[in-house]
Amino acid sequence: MRYGATMVSMAREAWTDERLDDLKGSVDAGFSEMRDEFRAMREEIRAGREEMREELKAGRDEMREELKAGRDEMREELKAGRDEMREELNTGRTEARVELKAERETTREKFDLVHQDMREVRTEIGALNRTIHQFMFAIVGTVFLGFMGTISALVTLT
Repeated sequence: MRYGATMVSMAREAWTDERLDDLKGSVDAGFSEMRDEFRAMREEIRAGREEMREELKAGRDEMREELKAGRDEMREELKAGRDEMREELNTGRTEARVELKAERETTREKFDLVHQDMREVRTEIGALNRTIHQFMFAIVGTVFLGFMGTISALVTLT
């Protein structure tokens, strides 16, 4: 009798229906556990996304309030500037024109600063969005590697 034939018959004898059923049961249990873990991870990601949405909404609302307050303040300043200009027009048009020009420049600078702040907020939100995507990809990759490790371990055990 050859050695190879002996090994084949021993391997066939070793895999009984009970052992195959046990293996099937452990593989099914492993898949069930992975499904539960994936489900839990999806819930964590959903909760994280919802939290980020709420934080972003709160940030937008706060920014809107700040911009409105800035506009109101600028309106008050402009109104005061107009009143002042009217008084000065009565005394001299030349001086009023110079002050109006300075007031316009100040207003432009304020608008430029607000615009620049908005650009920075957009940039930060974009960076935060990229970080969230990277984190999600890292989690999915880790789960995938864990899943592959489990499969590899199961294959190695057989």
